[in-house]
Amino acid sequence: MNLDYLIIGQGISGSLLAYHLIKYQKKILVIDDPKSNVSSSVAAGIYNPITGRRLVRTWNAHHLFPFLKKEYGELENILSAKFMHPVNIYRPFTSIAEQNDWMAKANDPMYRPFVVETKIGSDETYPVNDPFGGVVIDQSGYIDLPKFLGSFCQYLTNESRLREEYFDDNDLEIHQHQVKYRDLVTKKIIFCDGTHIKSNQYFNWLPFRLVKGELIDLKSDVAIDNIIIRGIFVLPLGSNFYRVGATYDWENQLLKTTDEAKTDLGQKFEELTSVPYEVVGQQVGIRPTTKDRRPFIGLHPKFEPIGIFNGLGTKGISLAPYYANQFVEYLENGRELDSEVNIARYFSLYYLK
Repeated sequence: MNLDYLIIGQGISGSLLAYHLIKYQKKILVIDDPKSNVSSSVAAGIYNPITGRRLVRTWNAHHLFPFLKKEYGELENILSAKFMHPVNIYRPFTSIAEQNDWMAKANDPMYRPFVVETKIGSDETYPVNDPFGGVVIDQSGYIDLPKFLGSFCQYLTNESRLREEYFDDNDLEIHQHQVKYRDLVTKKIIFCDGTHIKSNQYFNWLPFRLVKGELIDLKSDVAIDNIIIRGIFVLPLGSNFYRVGATYDWENQLLKTTDEAKTDLGQKFEELTSVPYEVVGQQVGIRPTTKDRRPFIGLHPKFEPIGIFNGLGTKGISLAPYYANQFVEYLENGRELDSEVNIARYFSLYYLK
């Protein structure tokens, strides 16, 4: 079979890249191993334009957030599925000092489009401990990732554009202008395979940082309508069920849930909300993050037919639509990639290895 692009992995990055290439009417095939751990499928799927302890605007938010709304809306229509859920985020302040720091930003034109209102005292609208008030964030919400990935998987299957099997990079034959893989011949192969890239002989020189994250699912008699974020996130899933997370473990990469994480998340939920709850589930995944917290996008410095679209980390939901589009523009039209995401920034590591 002759292809324009072979994509390895059908997580967030692989799905969005495949979608953009299909829009360009390219002949593509996605290879995905459904037995492998996919961090995308267990992620909460939250998109949030104002993040972190210092309440800063997400990098490139003015490009990312308008684009993701349009993109996921298009995909909902194409896939006949509802998976995008716009929901305001309430971020309580931790102190008067934090409240004062935020008030200095609140009217900044860079922040104003992402703010609904700022509260300077506790608000009973939100069943949380917020004696110093908080900020209500706009252009936020979550993507139901299992539903999105499942719907896109079915779409690819219906179009005969998916093979569910293990990919072995030892079977690649690299030529100057094409790659052969078993019965496939493709102009380019793009790796979107999440944590598996660490063992990939072509990109294992990139400074990935894998982080284990755990989530718990709760049921409570108290209704929380908005996403709450302070130290942890509380994501309402309907019918008084909530997803709470996440832990960050940079050392233990064993893909098993732990009692320590369950206890830690439960305690933080109690401190934030003071509402009764029951733990009804727990999930774990390994996320592919990067040393400089920017994605790895581009073509191999030696093997031009081999590319990568990976390392989107915890902000994959907001990064993937915009940068999948930019990567395809680069591949098809020669448009330059943002220097902050182009793997050319690490080419020296390849030549020094």
